[in-house]
Amino acid sequence: MFVFISTSYEDKWSYDWSEIRKPIKDSIQLIESDDFISTGVKGIAGKEPKQFKRRFWVMQNATKEELTQLIKYPNGTVKCVAYEGLLRRFNTDVYNIFKSVLNEKTEITSLYGGCEGYNTLIAEYLIGFIYGHYFGLAPPFHPRSPLSTKLFNLTDLEKNQIIDDYKELIDNKEKILTAYFK
Repeated sequence: MFVFISTSYEDKWSYDWSEIRKPIKDSIQLIESDDFISTGVKGIAGKEPKQFKRRFWVMQNATKEELTQLIKYPNGTVKCVAYEGLLRRFNTDVYNIFKSVLNEKTEITSLYGGCEGYNTLIAEYLIGFIYGHYFGLAPPFHPRSPLSTKLFNLTDLEKNQIIDDYKELIDNKEKILTAYFK
């Protein structure tokens, strides 16, 4: 008889996949395995990472319910894909989605473009990188991504609250990353 006792546990082991269709689940597991977001910019080898197309496939094919469920998945890259899919395809409760994104401080992702990459907070990726132009924080980055030009029906008060909370989060980024990598 063989008994194995583990002293480690990962939250993903008990994740409930029952509401996620198999093709979405399979793609999400590959996204998690890669564990980075690709801008689609080609590096030295001149190849577009499969992850770039896979991420867009999930965002375009997952239902609103599946994306909402995937926000609970314990991986920053998967959460980025889920939040981004909700923001790109479903223009409902946008303010609360952005507020949830700003509260994501326990998971991060890596963002790669060409040969360069860096660790990023979920809010930094979505608010600063993807929708920075909407919030007046940055110009649109990726011209091949027409969905990033989507406008939201936020009031000026809501928009300013998101910008203020985002700037506060970025001011604390180093502390958050240090805690994450301990």
